[in-house]
Amino acid sequence: MTLYNGAEACITCEEPGRTVTQGRGHSRCYPYRPSVSRFPIRSSANILQLMNAATDRNRQKGFKGVSGLAHLSKFNLVYGTVPDYMHCVLLGIVKTLMCRWFSPKESGKDYFVGKDLKQISDRFLKIKPPYFIERLPRDLEKHYMHFKATELQAFLLFYSVPCLHGYLAERFLQHFALLSEAIHILLGENITRDCLERSEFLLERFYSQFSVLYGEGSCGLNVHNACLHMPMYVRKLGPLWAWSCFSFEDANAMILQSVHGTGDVVKQALRKQEIAMYIRSSDEIRKASRSKLKVTYKAQNCDVLGALHRIERNLPACIRESLGAENAENLKKIQRVIVNGEKFYSAEYSRMKRRNCHAVLYSGDKFGLIQYFVLVQPSNKVYAVLKKIDSNVDSWLCTYEAAKHLNPVVLTNSFNVVGVESLNTTLLIIDLENGQEAVVAKMPNRHGHAVMK
Repeated sequence: MTLYNGAEACITCEEPGRTVTQGRGHSRCYPYRPSVSRFPIRSSANILQLMNAATDRNRQKGFKGVSGLAHLSKFNLVYGTVPDYMHCVLLGIVKTLMCRWFSPKESGKDYFVGKDLKQISDRFLKIKPPYFIERLPRDLEKHYMHFKATELQAFLLFYSVPCLHGYLAERFLQHFALLSEAIHILLGENITRDCLERSEFLLERFYSQFSVLYGEGSCGLNVHNACLHMPMYVRKLGPLWAWSCFSFEDANAMILQSVHGTGDVVKQALRKQEIAMYIRSSDEIRKASRSKLKVTYKAQNCDVLGALHRIERNLPACIRESLGAENAENLKKIQRVIVNGEKFYSAEYSRMKRRNCHAVLYSGDKFGLIQYFVLVQPSNKVYAVLKKIDSNVDSWLCTYEAAKHLNPVVLTNSFNVVGVESLNTTLLIIDLENGQEAVVAKMPNRHGHAVMK
C-alpha cells in the first residue's frame, strides 16, 4: 500500500489528502472535512477488488498489489488493520506537538514555549505519581525528545494541562485538552454510548482546529486516523488498551532480554522461555513468589500490611469520637492495607518519597488524603483517617471546554473518618504552585502494564 505520506494512504477510508507547502518543501496533508464532504469508508471486499486490479505502476486508490493478509480466511482487511494508538497518538501526535512547543527551531511561533522550558520542567519534576505509573517524571529540558510511549501517555492524560498552564497560549492548551480528555475516555473500562459520543465530539473539534493552529502541513495521517477513525475502532473492537501495541512491545522486550549473544538467537530465546515455563509450573516456587507483600494481620474489612503501631494519646477528639473508642489502648495505627485486592497507602508510609499514593476516591464521589489507618481492636475493623479535599469551582480549569477528567480541588485541614471498605481507588494528585490548590484524576482503567507502566 502507499506509505503514510502518499495519496490515499488511509486504510480505513478513501481520503486522498492533498499536497501543501511545508517549510522549504512539500508534504501530504489530510485536511479536516465536514461530515457531508468526507470520502467513503472502505470495505474488505472493495479493498480486495482494488488489490487484484492494482500494480506497482498503476495503483488503485492507494493499493499497489495483493497483500498476503487477503488470503486469510474471514480476515477483515479494514477492521483487522487498525491504526495503532501507541504509535499514532503518543509517538505521533503528542511527540510532534511537544517538539513544536519546545524546539528552538520553532521560536517565533505563537505556540513556542522553549524559552520557558526550565520553569515548565521544574513544575513537571515536582509531580509525584502513584505507584501504578511506573516511570517517574524526567527533566523535560534533557529528555523530552526521548520520552517513551508510556511517558508520553502520562503527559497527555495528566501532566500536560497543569504543567503548561500559564506558559502555552490558552488557545493551544485548550486545543490539546480536547485530545487529552478524548483519549482518557477511549482508554476506559466501561465506555458508554454517551462517553463515546463525547470523545467523537472532542476529537472532531481537535481535528477541525489543528490546521488553523499548526498549519496545514502538520495535519498528517496520524491526526486523520486518531480523530476520524479511532472512535469507530473502539466501537467495533473495544477500548484502546485492548488492542494497542503496548503488550506486543512488552513481549518484544522480553524476547530481547532472552538473547545474550549473536549465535542462534532463536534457540536462546526459546530456551529461556522453556525455563520460565518450567519455573511457573513448580507449585512450591509459585506459592513462595505469589505475593511480595506480607499480610501481617487480617481485620474484618481488610488485610493489614506491615506493623501495628501504638497510637498517640493526644488523638484529636473529633477523630476519637468518629472511631467510637474512648480508650487509646484499643487503637492501633497502620500505614498500609489491602482492600478488595487493591493496595492503599497512608501519608505516614515514609518509603514513598518520590510518589504520592495516599490521594483516594472514597464513598463514590469524595476526594481525600489518607493520613493513617486505625485498627479498632474490639470490633476488629480498620478505619481511614482522611484530610478532606473539596472541589474548586473557581479554578481556571473550570473554564475549559475539555479536560473534564482533571478535577480541580482545594486541600483542607478538616478530617473525615471512614471504614476502609468505603475506599474506591487511588488517585493521581498534582499540587499546584500555591500549595492549596491541586488537580486530581482517576486512571482510565486498571490494566496495569498494558496502559500505565
